[in-house]
Amino acid sequence: MATLAEQARSWARAMPSYPRTVGLLTQISNDWESQAKQIDIRQEQQRLKW
Repeated sequence: MATLAEQARSWARAMPSYPRTVGLLTQISNDWESQAKQIDIRQEQQRLKW
């Protein structure tokens, strides 16, 4: 998901004249990044259980 988040950020940077689209893409990238971090944390927690 981190790669997808970076792609969305790249698209946002490419269209500064569309602030609503930039905001949407930025939020999407932030959400994907957050989800990726949560998945990493859960995987590490599962690894430590065993």
